[in-house]
Amino acid sequence: MPELGYRKVMVIWNPVAGRDSSGADRENLSLAMTGIGHEIREWKARTDPRDWTETAERDGFDLIIAAGGDGTVSAVADGMVRAGISIPLAVFPQGSQNFLAGELGYPTNPEEVVPWIMGQKPLDCDIGHVKEYDRYFLISVSGGLHADIVDDTSREAKRLLGWLAYVYHGFPVLFRGNWYRITLKLDDETRRWKSNAMVVLNFGSTLPGGRALPLSVSPFDGKMDVLVNRKGSFFDIVGLLAGRLLKRRFRLHRLAYRQVTRMVMTSYPSMSLQMDGESIGETPVTIEIRHRAIRIVGVPQVQAGY
Repeated sequence: MPELGYRKVMVIWNPVAGRDSSGADRENLSLAMTGIGHEIREWKARTDPRDWTETAERDGFDLIIAAGGDGTVSAVADGMVRAGISIPLAVFPQGSQNFLAGELGYPTNPEEVVPWIMGQKPLDCDIGHVKEYDRYFLISVSGGLHADIVDDTSREAKRLLGWLAYVYHGFPVLFRGNWYRITLKLDDETRRWKSNAMVVLNFGSTLPGGRALPLSVSPFDGKMDVLVNRKGSFFDIVGLLAGRLLKRRFRLHRLAYRQVTRMVMTSYPSMSLQMDGESIGETPVTIEIRHRAIRIVGVPQVQAGY
């Protein structure tokens, strides 16, 4: 596979992501970058990756690699879009959740990631924006059950169990049974439902139960996919969790689904929200899609759908 010739690469390393605390993963990454001009910048408690992305282009970097989980990649992408830079973003999967890397076809063997990155052309991808919190997201924003599960899952549990930590902490949340009266303004349509969960997707082709969902999720179409769980479909939510664990697909019957460019959501009571695996606040919230606003290294995967 021919290399694209990146001359100077910035690696933003999150040392608290993932399960390795020995430093071996960082050493392996440094070894893989041998022969490629690069700087590794460690994201510490008092540093902000946006400070680095703002000046990256002026400093001569032509590629940024975010080394961490989905939250790390999202934070770096936020800074890049905010700075208005055109250099591409790549991923070195390192966290307890690496959903985006799977969506973009990254190798599962860490030793293969850097050579693979060097041979891929960047993609012009959509990115979402949460107006009230002025935050950009790559994968999803969700409210209700999923956000409550994220709130209840500690960093230590994710480090120890990986994505299984969400399953472990998810079942108590399911049995709490919080319900909301929500109003959604979806482009020119207004709908009201009783719901316990909603999700807005920008990526989602490898979502658990993917082929069972009536979706056509694409980060290239200028639209976001909105799903609302209605009428108390407890077993539908269990199916989503079990789908990942058992590697099976479950048909979900009570999901309302829309593709839109803008969404305004209110709820009673207020619904907690998560963005790309991190808690961000609660409703009301306004979410918009920014069409092809960021360049990401990867390969488009097969879309979900019937």
